[in-house]
Amino acid sequence: MINNINLDGTEKSLTFAKPMLAEVNSSETFEDYYKQQIKEGLISENGKPLKCECGCKEFISVNEYHGEGWIEEYSLECTNQECFKIVGHWAFGNWQV
Repeated sequence: MINNINLDGTEKSLTFAKPMLAEVNSSETFEDYYKQQIKEGLISENGKPLKCECGCKEFISVNEYHGEGWIEEYSLECTNQECFKIVGHWAFGNWQV
C-alpha cells in the first residue's frame, strides 16, 4: 500500500495487486522449470506462450516498443477477464521465459 497526498492536502491510500509471476521452487533449476512449462503446454520449445495458467489460449499484444519500422519488443497478455496475466515477452527475436 502506498499513501498518496492529493493536491488539496488530503491523503489517499493506494493498494496495488500483486504481480502474477510464476512461482519457482527454490530447489528447482531453471531447466526443470522450463521443461515443466513445456510439459504442461504453457510454452513451446522456443518459449512462445501457448496458454495461460488459467487455461486461456487468447492473448493480446501489449507494451510494444517500435524501432525504425518494426517491433523490437512486446508482451502477450491473457484476455481472460479475471486474469490479464502477462504470459510472455518477446524481444529482438527471442521469447523470454
